[in-house]
Amino acid sequence: MNKKTKIFWHHQSIKDRWLLHKSPGRPSKGDIKIYEQFLKKIPKRQKILILGATPELRDLAHKHKAEVTIIDVSLEMMIVMEEFMKYKDKAEDEIWVRANWLKNPLTSNYFDVVLGDYVSSNVPLDFHLKFFQEINRVLRKNSYFITRTTHAPEKPILPAKIVEKYLKMGDITLKGKNLITELEQELMLSFIRKPSYEMSSGKAIGFFETYIKKQKKEKILNQILKDLKFQFPPKTWWCPPKEVYQKRVKRYFKIINSKKAKDYYCSVYSTIYLLKKK
Repeated sequence: MNKKTKIFWHHQSIKDRWLLHKSPGRPSKGDIKIYEQFLKKIPKRQKILILGATPELRDLAHKHKAEVTIIDVSLEMMIVMEEFMKYKDKAEDEIWVRANWLKNPLTSNYFDVVLGDYVSSNVPLDFHLKFFQEINRVLRKNSYFITRTTHAPEKPILPAKIVEKYLKMGDITLKGKNLITELEQELMLSFIRKPSYEMSSGKAIGFFETYIKKQKKEKILNQILKDLKFQFPPKTWWCPPKEVYQKRVKRYFKIINSKKAKDYYCSVYSTIYLLKKK
């Protein structure tokens, strides 16, 4: 572990994983199009706060010539993600804050817009209200929060059926196709349970290991397993269903609009919200 930044992935490891990540692990072109559509609806957007270091969101903010602040617990993520930005030259103008989203030093009533991709899923469900409260706090009056989140499926999905669906698509490990990220997310979603609504990469990979033992096509299955383990070290996310998420977010925001992208399979579980501060 890097003692300075207190993260488990070193610089090259983060870079290598991000190179392989596809949607929904990072915003797709369709996602960014929706983010920009929502951003353009906001009359004042000079000061933008980005939760995390997502390069696509940083580029979007710089495209609109905003004052950009990013906040993340990992300095190394901020540095590495800069390498994937289109507007790399603008990164030196960003204000970087290394802090926890739930307990941060940011000034109240300062930002016009907060952007965050899959951010609430990184926060345990018990802290979602605190998380939304903090975003509300740093936003000015009549300002907005634009975010993409994953919702737990309304009906249970069988993990074996998920694997079979992706195997029918051929070699999903191919560079041009690379559907590993989508397979992983759907498998994690299949194991979500009340009341915590946790989804775990460990459970998904554990299931796939068990599945392999009962199947043929050993070569391709082992390659998929290898890719899953590389791209997804053990981690937990929290993804409540739509009604649970919206009930909590409505404590501090009004839902103005919501849309789904259509350029990746798992977009059926992902919603981008335009939220206005109450």
